[in-house]
Amino acid sequence: MNLLSRVMAGLASLMVMGSGADAQAGWRVLYSAERTLTPPQATPQERALIGRAAALRGGEDCALGERFAAPKLIGRAPGPFLKAGAQETALVYQTCLIYMGDTVGLLITRAGTPVLHVAFEASAISEVYSVLDINRDGLRELAMLENFGDAGVGLKWLNVWDFRRVAAGGLPTTPHRFTAATQRCEPGQPEGAGLASIRQYQLWVKPGQTPAFRADERGTDRCYSPTLRPLRQQISPLKPEYAAPVPTRLPLP
Repeated sequence: MNLLSRVMAGLASLMVMGSGADAQAGWRVLYSAERTLTPPQATPQERALIGRAAALRGGEDCALGERFAAPKLIGRAPGPFLKAGAQETALVYQTCLIYMGDTVGLLITRAGTPVLHVAFEASAISEVYSVLDINRDGLRELAMLENFGDAGVGLKWLNVWDFRRVAAGGLPTTPHRFTAATQRCEPGQPEGAGLASIRQYQLWVKPGQTPAFRADERGTDRCYSPTLRPLRQQISPLKPEYAAPVPTRLPLP
């Protein structure tokens, strides 16, 4: 069972919510493999903006990959991200598919007008959704799930971009980053071999000026087992091995 093979691109505002004792304690779900994202839909005006935004990025080298005839919408998520109370939308698009080397564009609009245009280089972003204000500053955060998989080895990790944590010029800097899933099931590896493993992590956040994070782990050491069992609970989230995508500012379309 390949638990890292599901690659969805979607639209969602994740209503980070808990239940039972966790909700009473203030903990909310930040990421769960069970959530469902609706395929993103852009308005005609937004598609025109994405087209102009992609044109401003210049001649992206796609010799080793596939160039799309038109920019591909990876995700559309509601804000606000930059100005509390504003009607903002994040549009994440892609013009070229290169294995583990994509450059993905992020365009944030306010009432239909572009206000921030950023490129994330060397990314593997496949899902995008907004998170309801984990740091109590009146703004939402933008979550981007990245995927890597090759010959039975795979990794999913979550970047949560907090636009309060920005460098000079308004660029987002280091996001909150957590491992969401890992898999080691190499072709030809015997069932139950010592190196075989699948792990999934449900990520939790406790909102506050300095949010707290934790994870629940489940998994199996048999690559062909359809059942994951609970392993460790309330652990510190693991950090992914890969660096965060590098943001660079682009002109507004």
